[in-house]
Amino acid sequence: MWLGAAAQAQVVDAAALEQEARDLRAEVRRLTSEQRYGEAIPKAERLIIVAEQLFGPSHPTVATLLTNLAELYERMGRDDDARTVRRRAQRIDAPTRGEYGSPAQREVHSVLVQAKTQFDLGDYPGAWRRVERAGELLRAANLVETSDYAVVLNEAGRLYHAMRGLVQAESLYQRSVRTAEALGPTGRRYLISPLNNLGQLYWEQRRLADAEGVLTRAIAIGDSVLDRADPQMAPPEVNLGLVLEFQGKPDAAHEMFLRARDLIVAAYGPDHPELHLVYDNLAALEWRRANVDELIRWQEQANRVAAKNIVNNIVLGSEQQKHLYMATFVDEGDASVSLSLGLGYGRRRAGVLAFLSVVQRKGRVVDAISQSLQRLRESPSASDRRLLEEYISIQRAKAEAVYAREGSGAGGAVSNPALNADRVEQLHVVLGERSKAFKDLHEDVSVDALRAALPDSSALIEFVLYRPRRPAEDSAAFLSDPPRYAAYVLLPSGELYWRDLGAREDVDRGISDFQRALSDPRSTYVKRAAQALYHSILLPFQPLLSTTEHVFLAPDATLNLIPFGALVDDSGRYLVQRYTFSYLSSSRDLLRHPQGARTRPAGPPVIVADPDYGRLGNGSTAQCAEASRGATRSLEDGFDRLCGTRQEATAIARILPAATVLSGSHATETAVKGLRRPAILHVATHGFYLVDVPSQTPRGGQADGEADAFSGLDRALLTSGLALAGANQRRSGADDGILTALEATALDLSGTQLVVLSACQTGVGRVMAGEGVFGLRRALVVAGAETQIMSLWKVSDAATASLMARYFELLVKGEGRSRALTQAQREMLIDRTHDWSHPYYWASFIPSGDWGPLDLAGLVTH
Repeated sequence: MWLGAAAQAQVVDAAALEQEARDLRAEVRRLTSEQRYGEAIPKAERLIIVAEQLFGPSHPTVATLLTNLAELYERMGRDDDARTVRRRAQRIDAPTRGEYGSPAQREVHSVLVQAKTQFDLGDYPGAWRRVERAGELLRAANLVETSDYAVVLNEAGRLYHAMRGLVQAESLYQRSVRTAEALGPTGRRYLISPLNNLGQLYWEQRRLADAEGVLTRAIAIGDSVLDRADPQMAPPEVNLGLVLEFQGKPDAAHEMFLRARDLIVAAYGPDHPELHLVYDNLAALEWRRANVDELIRWQEQANRVAAKNIVNNIVLGSEQQKHLYMATFVDEGDASVSLSLGLGYGRRRAGVLAFLSVVQRKGRVVDAISQSLQRLRESPSASDRRLLEEYISIQRAKAEAVYAREGSGAGGAVSNPALNADRVEQLHVVLGERSKAFKDLHEDVSVDALRAALPDSSALIEFVLYRPRRPAEDSAAFLSDPPRYAAYVLLPSGELYWRDLGAREDVDRGISDFQRALSDPRSTYVKRAAQALYHSILLPFQPLLSTTEHVFLAPDATLNLIPFGALVDDSGRYLVQRYTFSYLSSSRDLLRHPQGARTRPAGPPVIVADPDYGRLGNGSTAQCAEASRGATRSLEDGFDRLCGTRQEATAIARILPAATVLSGSHATETAVKGLRRPAILHVATHGFYLVDVPSQTPRGGQADGEADAFSGLDRALLTSGLALAGANQRRSGADDGILTALEATALDLSGTQLVVLSACQTGVGRVMAGEGVFGLRRALVVAGAETQIMSLWKVSDAATASLMARYFELLVKGEGRSRALTQAQREMLIDRTHDWSHPYYWASFIPSGDWGPLDLAGLVTH
């Protein structure tokens, strides 16, 4: 071996190895703290090799490093690798390894690492299950008088604290302190965290003397048992700074915050997640001191760290955990928006700060999930293919557990092994590990980049729902008011304008009035309701849009559910007569769909129309529905035929001669799921949207007290879908004929330029502020479709057939995907042949995603 050289060389080599070990250890620590586990693993593996060369393969240090590597493997779902290295660690004869030599305690350590990860992601129920497990292991092994048990009590306290169980949290923190104190000198380092947490709790309760006492003690203990540069000292210093500020000592508080910042930066670098809180506190301090320039400077730093960590961490965990993680940044976003609105146009820097904060946060979860699945679809790896197949099977099993009937041949069992909650969670962990490419996606979003992406004569409007935040006059607390809407308008020139639009309650009331008028073609007050809502949300920006032709909209909350083209201006004209509207999940979509971009090759167009749903629930033959493409009966009663959709398909097939048409008994759910990247997918059928999933939704075969494989978001995606052939008997090829939005997320529409859901209510669903609509609209984005055309209410069969035929005629003439829909709607509005001037007939469909023309190569014959 090369280590067996001369003595001098050995000294040099040993020194080099020691330096490499120090560097590797610091890098692993930094990457782990930033939850960049995939990047930490190869460095941790190299660190073990170096440690073996320095100390020998049986040294306790090697065993400790192996255990740390096993935890990294577990975080990435590599359980087999984790078990292998844990066995290596256990084989090492290391009596000096201390309390982590016990197998039970090593398992506890692993479980607590997972619990802390879930806590950081905001998944408190998941973290609680693991903390409970850790406590059970220690009690079973009679290890309640150990530092491990002190840590478990502290973590349980943190969970109660986060969920506002303050009495329980205080008791658990105090028990953790007593347990660590009973250990004597060896337990002193385990006092720092519970004392800090007690100090934070006391500060929140305004028990300032108690808070100052325990925080001062935590810092003193840290000074005695830790290196003064140890970043564990940062949290108590931040909390002591809050206490000092509340006591009227802002300069001393400022000094404590800066000390905490310096510790974190020195240990972890300038982007560590804990810096987000430090910078937020510095900004809040300057806000109270009315020091605007410093306030903006610190808030910019807080937002920069938040954006960096969102990009790094959003790929981790299940969709539910992603949403919980994003919820941790809501206060920062609300503060930025409130600041910009309070300062007004004169502070462009504050406006840019708030605008970019909204852009960075909105729609992040759907981006992460679609990127994860896209990586799997494009991967040549057999293991990735199996992973994708398992994801698809789980989505199918969830839908069938809700909609399939007994004896239909399409599943429907209440207990399904595919719905094991632990396996579902593990699958999402592995999916996140496969999504490293997402970290590079739109990480650096800037006003200049967005401005440059805007076409000429266009404007971007980014709406946001926020809770106004302001510092209290008599304390260091912040006050929050009821939610309100605001909007930011960006022009191609780079000019940025912003304005508060009013209380959510008032705006949503106007939206409800507008929606009621739109959904009834007999309503006579539709223009009045449309103009009232226009006054609330767009009139303030009308002078900016005088030369605008194309408006890009990134709505938020309930604004996702209205057709802006049906609003009426003060001249009495519908806005569709003035503008083309394109809907975006977030302004970042402008960077995803640059002008002139082309998709990669895809299959021929596919048209699905006039499915044969089978006999109705009462046994009678389904008749042609006369007007609506929505489910006029209950799902159990069945669906009537939509005979107009066959004529619609015939008309479109003449325009797209390369298209494959699936109709009648061939328009099955299995056939649709089997499609692979059609260039265009047009589906003309019944759509449905339910307020809630059917009551028989199972718990995925889980026993009482265990995790449920069905998250609330799963249930939201199970409330909307499409009816396909055999739906009335729940037999559609190998499926049940009900294609839910949840199942549609697993379709392979990568490279599909356009999906048209020519059905009812395909654009509606559960609305979540910052993340859009949970329904078919979201499902198609996850599936990879570039552009989606969707409806917002139950549509007319005849009017829709005419609109769609004209839409495709305009597309093949080279019109953009948004512009063609606008033109077809304008023509319907003035068509005197039919009485379709009411927006009920023409305004239901909205375009979302890429707005540019189709790549027509191979789609039409000229």
